Amino acid sequence: MKTIKDSIKIASWEAKNLIWNKSFIISLLIMVIIGGLFIGVPRLLEKIAEEEPVAPLTTIYIIDEIGIYEPLSQKIADIDNLILKKHMGHKDDLRNRIKDGAIAGYIHITEEIFETREINLITSRHDTYISFAFNAKLIETLRRVELEKYNIEPGNIDNIIFGFGISVDPLIDFDPMDFIRKWASPVFAMLIFFMVMFSGMMTMQSAISDKRDKMVEILLSSVSATSLMYGKIIGNFLAGLVQVAAYGIFVVIVFHFFGLPGDLADVSVHYLLSYIPSPELPLLLLFALSGYLLFSSLYAGMGATMEDIQSAGNFQGIVILLPVIPFIFISHIIANPGGIIAQVGSYIPFTTATVMIVRMTLLDLSLVEIIVPMVILLVSTVLMAKLAGKIFKTGMLMYGKEADPKEMWKWVRQ
Repeated sequence: MKTIKDSIKIASWEAKNLIWNKSFIISLLIMVIIGGLFIGVPRLLEKIAEEEPVAPLTTIYIIDEIGIYEPLSQKIADIDNLILKKHMGHKDDLRNRIKDGAIAGYIHITEEIFETREINLITSRHDTYISFAFNAKLIETLRRVELEKYNIEPGNIDNIIFGFGISVDPLIDFDPMDFIRKWASPVFAMLIFFMVMFSGMMTMQSAISDKRDKMVEILLSSVSATSLMYGKIIGNFLAGLVQVAAYGIFVVIVFHFFGLPGDLADVSVHYLLSYIPSPELPLLLLFALSGYLLFSSLYAGMGATMEDIQSAGNFQGIVILLPVIPFIFISHIIANPGGIIAQVGSYIPFTTATVMIVRMTLLDLSLVEIIVPMVILLVSTVLMAKLAGKIFKTGMLMYGKEADPKEMWKWVRQ
């Protein structure tokens, strides 16, 4: 009972120190600003682009010797910001006007192009922009003129020019509402897991800081090493939840004013939030919380063996990177949630949380397929907490050197 009370006291003290720490507040504000830039700025630019004034007109002259000016003019009538004019004089006049910047360019159409198969567009610069639509319409018109020479009927000419098209008819239409119902809860759980993992890293930093500042000696004179470690884990978890809440509120505000992206643009933020609570959410959060406790215990134990994060040995460095492993295979797991990689990942404690959140979203798993990974993760978390507690107890009072795996194994066996 005393251990629980001491852990709560340490957690409260740890959370307050973190939340009101200047670096914590500054990092929170920086992340909010960066998030605003990544989310808000593209949406704002889209709105500004919709209100941009019409671009200046592009004028192209044509010297027409085969009679395509009229049909070409009709075909390009729907192209914005483009004017096609027929020139009856000498082309040197057009060259001078191009050099003066009065017109964009000109084309000279003769019978020879049906032999050379090349159309020369004269412009002032190599990078002068000419609409791709204009180029396509010009080529289409020339093909039509060429085919008419063979007395082919106009309807057949259309068939020859336009060829064949491919239409995609999905059996299941994309429904934004189904997408929201399916992914709202898993994305929420994954975000919480991902964000609190940062607080797990803060647990290690906190242990290193207390050890470096000799604060641990004062703390251990009042509470047990186990209470101190659990208190740090809980305190950093609470600080992580504060981060999640702050980022969540910010994202809701941004999407409320700028709207959701893509096919979800017509969906209100309130409607989206209403689908976060779901029957699967408690299980998803249980996986996320268990995964956090597993890694946070591991980080607390590793932090007790180091003087600072820069001096971490190869073993500690590998351990610190363990949470990244499932994200290396995440694309394969999403593409094939029932495959061997996803199945194996479900039963490895260090990947269980991430893999199971994805698999529960994409598949209708049986009760056994959910319970067995959950039991493995919970048992692993309890064992990790005990092992980390023994390492934490000895490592926090060891100064002057980094602990190697053999030495840590001795502490565990004590």
